Order: sequence, then structure tokens, then C-alpha cells
Amino acid sequence: MKPRGFAQIAILYVVAMVASASSAFGQFQGENFRGDYGVNSGTQGPAGIYLIVPYGQQNVDRIKDVDGKVLRPNSFQGFDLRLIFPMVYGVTSKKILGGNYGFNVAIPFTKFMPERPIFQSNQSGWAITDTYVSPFILGWTKKHADFLTGYAFNAPTGSYEAGGSENTGLGMWSHEISGGTTVYLDTEKKYSVATTAFLEIHTKKKDQDLKVGEILTLEGGAAYNIEKLGAAFGVGYSYQGKITDDSGADIPVADGTPDFIKSLPLEKALDDNTLIAYEMNGAPLPHYNGFPIRMIVPGWTAVYWVKHLDTIEASTKPLAGFWMKNAYRIPTGKFPIVQHFLTQMNATTEPITEMVVNSMVTAPQHGHTMRAAETIEVRGLAWDGGYGVKRVEFSVDGGQVWREAELGKDAGRFAFRTFSFPFTPPSAGVYQVMARASNSVGQTQVEKLIFNPAGYHNNVIRPLTVNVL
Repeated sequence: MKPRGFAQIAILYVVAMVASASSAFGQFQGENFRGDYGVNSGTQGPAGIYLIVPYGQQNVDRIKDVDGKVLRPNSFQGFDLRLIFPMVYGVTSKKILGGNYGFNVAIPFTKFMPERPIFQSNQSGWAITDTYVSPFILGWTKKHADFLTGYAFNAPTGSYEAGGSENTGLGMWSHEISGGTTVYLDTEKKYSVATTAFLEIHTKKKDQDLKVGEILTLEGGAAYNIEKLGAAFGVGYSYQGKITDDSGADIPVADGTPDFIKSLPLEKALDDNTLIAYEMNGAPLPHYNGFPIRMIVPGWTAVYWVKHLDTIEASTKPLAGFWMKNAYRIPTGKFPIVQHFLTQMNATTEPITEMVVNSMVTAPQHGHTMRAAETIEVRGLAWDGGYGVKRVEFSVDGGQVWREAELGKDAGRFAFRTFSFPFTPPSAGVYQVMARASNSVGQTQVEKLIFNPAGYHNNVIRPLTVNVL
């Protein structure tokens, strides 16, 4: 988005795209459009006001790290980015520090076309993207070299929503400081070499705790200049890399984290209740709920409810990836569950699968204070792995005596089941109120925690203290 003041024609233009780190998670991009300054990148151009309408197109089919390894081959399968950026570019005769003052304003339009069918959207037309403004450009013309420096910013005028499918902007302000030179190799200035550096500094993205790292872009080239035509022929280069890491709570968890890939046994995958969801409450899934699509696996723990789903594969052998072979596992046979993942079990551990029966008192709060002979309603929720909550019992004396609570409406075997019971303490003291749920297959909450190294399936009965005056 940073034009030249006169025409340049490159018969051979070589672009070197170099990744800044061998990170296994995606690096967020900046605003700089590489290569637009051309082979004489350190030259300002003659005085005048120019209306320029450049067109740019970038096709990317894979991302590699500095070691040549393809990153995320299953999820990233290319895109086609097209840009038209009408701009007004001015160079004046006004001198500041001996250099000619110039400026540039561009309001670009973009068309982004993901090549992976799952991410295709209905967006087919052109839309405005982030506005580029360079209010301060200074250029010096010397006998053997030209020099250029400036400041610019990108305003977030393009549409942006975290995780949105039709974003046309990056959702952040970007500040850019630049400086460069074109050095002439002969007195007639026919032959030149040039380089210009651009440093991008960004604010946080809209509605996210995510700040894109600072980006350094270098571009220029070697050229043969024809003054009468105002043209240059040559070989250009462009380099762009991160000099600081992306930061914030909304970036991927850590460098080197394996792709999150989970497996389901065939019978669970084909269960009528297992879904692939793309809408919620009649609207596309929000970003934080798993846009564009996610898995819904009722009765099983949330680790199988994979968000931001991009690939589904059928396999005839157990998955050996980290998130099945090493993570989210429990000691084999330790819990009274019904649905085991048989092909992923071994003699010592097995994957966590269905939820165990559990309950929680939601009112009153822990430490509630009341008077003797006063009556309050104790309320709570119970749930299990989809077999249906059959009974909830309660105790007000620390588990010595249990009585049956009243169950609320049965909204379905995968739904929370409400329960309630009246509590009228006969005298002052400290009371331990407890709830214990059981389901239709005979599973009951435990009084003592079933220990396992990862701390999964914690369905121990939780006492709630009530102080009675």
C-alpha cells in the first residue's frame, strides 16, 4: 500500500518469503503488503499529486517454517487474496530537514477466497479493508543516492469479528516506521541497488487479548533505470519476519503444542445423538463456541466436543497421537463406567469417556446464615453420562441420615436434572448439607475421591456449610 511516484516495470521479480520462527502454531499477520515499493524502494519520486490504482494478488497453498517443514497440512490448504487499493500519493516542493515532504492515503478493497471447502463463505464481492494513511514522508535526492523515511498507520476500517468467516480487516491499529536508500552505481544513475525497511507495531485486536508481534519487512532490488520513460527494469526482493512474538491470552497455548486431534469409536460417532454443529440458537456458532463447526458428543466429557473442527477421517487402527495416547487418560478399570474406548485401552490406562454421575447444590451459598426454625429451599443440579438421573438424596447432618429430594422436570437423559428439598433446622449450630445422585444403571456419587493422577471424574459428595443462629 506504499506506491512509487513513477512507473516501474520489473521483468523478473523474485519474492523471498521467510518464516520468522519454527513455531507449530499460526503466526498472525500484519498489514504490510510486500513488494509494493519496487526495485528502487529508497527513492521518493518527482513532485506532483498522483491518483494510483494498483492491483495485487497473493496465492498461498502451504506454510513452512524455517526448516522447510509444512505447518498444519490438514487444516491450512491455501487461500487467494486479491487487493485493489485506490490511493492519492503526493510529493511537494516543501522542504523539511532538507527533504521533500510527501503523503499518501489509500482506501483498499479486498476479496478473500479460502480454498478449503469447509471454510468457504457466501462472500463473493469486494469489500473495504483497513485504510492506509501515511501523513509524513520525507525524501532526499543526492548525487549518488536517494533516501526516504516516513511514518504511516493502518486504521481498522475493514470489518472484523474474532473468528469471523467474512473479515475484511485485521481488527487492529498498525503503526509503521520506514527508512531506505537507493544507491546509484554510475554517474548517469542508470544502475541502482536499493533497500527499505518497514517496522510494524500493532495494538491489540478488537475484542481479543491478542497483540500481533512487531514485524520487519525489507524490500528493494537491483535495477536498470530509463529516465526518459520514468521506468525501471530489474530484479526485486522482499523479506518479512516477526521480530517479537505474538502475545496475549488468546494466542495458542505454547510453541510445539501438537494439533488437537481426538478419536471416537465408530459406534459413538454413528450414534444418533452425536452431532456436528454449525449453528447455535439459529445463528452461526460464535468464535468462542467453536466456529465454524464443532463436535457435540452428549454424555461424554468435553474433551471430545472438539471446537473449530476442520478435518474428519475414518481410520481402521487406533489413533496414536498425543491427545489420545498420552493425554486425558485414567487408570484402567478404576471407575464404574459403561462405555469404554476398547481399542484405545491398555493394561494400565484408558481414555476418559463418559461422564460419571454427579450433583451440585446451587443454593443457598456455602456459609449461608439463617435462624433456627426458619425454612429455606435447598436447590441443585444433577447429571450423568446419559443414562438418566433416577434419584437424588440429601443429608443435613453430614451424611448420617439420607432422605430423598424432589426431582424437577425430566428434560431428557442428557439434560441437567434439577432437585430441591426444604430445610428447617430445629436448633442453632453448624449444619453440613449434602446431596447424592444416582442414575438408572446403578451408579452413585462417591463419598471418597477416587484418586487418579490427572484428577478426572471428581464426583465426590461435596458438603455445604449452613450456619444457624
